[in-house]
Amino acid sequence: MCNPPAPMSKVTLGDIHRIDLFLDAEKRLSENEPGWFTMQNGRWASTWPVIDVHGVTLGSLSFRVDPKYPDYPSVSLVYGERSVCRVDLAPPTMIKLNPPWALGLSPTVAGNHVHSWRDNRDRVLATGVWTLQARREVEHAVKRVPQMLRWFADHINLTLYGSQYGFEFKPDRNLFGEGER
Repeated sequence: MCNPPAPMSKVTLGDIHRIDLFLDAEKRLSENEPGWFTMQNGRWASTWPVIDVHGVTLGSLSFRVDPKYPDYPSVSLVYGERSVCRVDLAPPTMIKLNPPWALGLSPTVAGNHVHSWRDNRDRVLATGVWTLQARREVEHAVKRVPQMLRWFADHINLTLYGSQYGFEFKPDRNLFGEGER
């Protein structure tokens, strides 16, 4: 595979093609679980390298947790430095609007949803703007983090092994000096 696209460069047909290949290819996570850190906005984050069948790291799973809503994390598949797919756990009462150009998708989405490459690819190519605005509800009953990770792994052709299924999405707040949970 070729190098991933630069984060702020104009999107090219070649970039789109490389992302298509990356998503279609079998992938796995690196063996060591990542640690957590606090971002400047106060959210907790963790990044786990994604490795292709040749052992080359071309992307990562990027985990984000808002400490105010620890039961509702998001996970992005990042290729190079660009998010190409994201799943968000959200309360069923949270309603999000889809953009008017997202034909074939519901105008609103409630609760858990995914910003898939397939729903955003043509828009990214047409506009050259890298944004994943279109979303769809996660089709089956994903209600907890382990279910979300398994569902997302299937969605992006990522193989999980052993303890990766039980990756802890709620970092220990003591690591961040925030006291007991």
